[in-house]
Formats: sequence, structure tokens, C-alpha cells
Amino acid sequence: MVNTVTNFGFMGEFLYALDKKGRVSLPLRLRKNLAVDRDNVFVITRGFEQCLLLYPQQTWQQISEKLAEFSYLASPDNRAFIRTFLSWANEIELDSQFRLNIPQRHLDFAQISSETVILGLMDKIELWNPQRYQDYQSKTGADYETIATKIMGL
Repeated sequence: MVNTVTNFGFMGEFLYALDKKGRVSLPLRLRKNLAVDRDNVFVITRGFEQCLLLYPQQTWQQISEKLAEFSYLASPDNRAFIRTFLSWANEIELDSQFRLNIPQRHLDFAQISSETVILGLMDKIELWNPQRYQDYQSKTGADYETIATKIMGL
């Protein structure tokens, strides 16, 4: 299966304004990492720590395949996660000006109104309320070295 993003994936942090219709432009540095055949469809869903997750369509296919491996009937946790994750999922498309129209329900959940922090995270993009992201960074920033050591074995 060919990945939607290049080997480097999405990366970087950007602060972008939303227009009055709830649209945000996808930063050029992130657009450059879309595959040459550029599928302009993304799936947006509820993320963690009250952010939003954006997946290119082909990456979403991989997520769907992984979700299918979870037995829906196996546990209440499986059912709760699958229900929540998929009930928040919506397809959105880049328009001709490379803007994404974020559904109001998603903006309300993430408390995004006039600006959003856009994070490139390899195969996905996160959208954050700027203040919530700053609070999150303040809370987890001091633990960065500890977390890196645990995860990366540094």
C-alpha cells in the first residue's frame, strides 16, 4: 500500500486563522508532503486532549483496517472507543484555495474559534485551540526528556 504522505510525513507547528465560515488553509509545508497523485480528501475526527485529528484519506484507510481488527463485541471499552472515534469522523475536502471547512461540531469540541494551532505529526495533522495547546505544552514540556527516554530508549 502506498502512503499518502512522503517518507518525511507531516511535521511542524503553525498558527493559522479561521475565516468566518470555519475554513482554515492547509500550510504549504504540509501540502508539500501530500503524495503526487494528491488525494484532497481528509477525514477529521475527535482527537485526544481535546484536539482534532485530520487524516489523509489513504491513511484513514489504514486506520479503518486497524479498527476492524478490534473486536466490537469483545469489551465495552472497544465498543466505546469505536463508537466515539467513528461517530466524530467526517470527510472534508481541500478546496481550490487549499482550505479545509471544519464542521462546527468539531470546532465546538476543540474550542477553536478564530485561530488554530496546526501540528504536522507524520501521518496525521492535529488542530488545537491555541490556549489549550499552550496549556498542554506547559504541562508536558517539563517531562519531555523523561518521556523521550522512556519511548525512544535514549
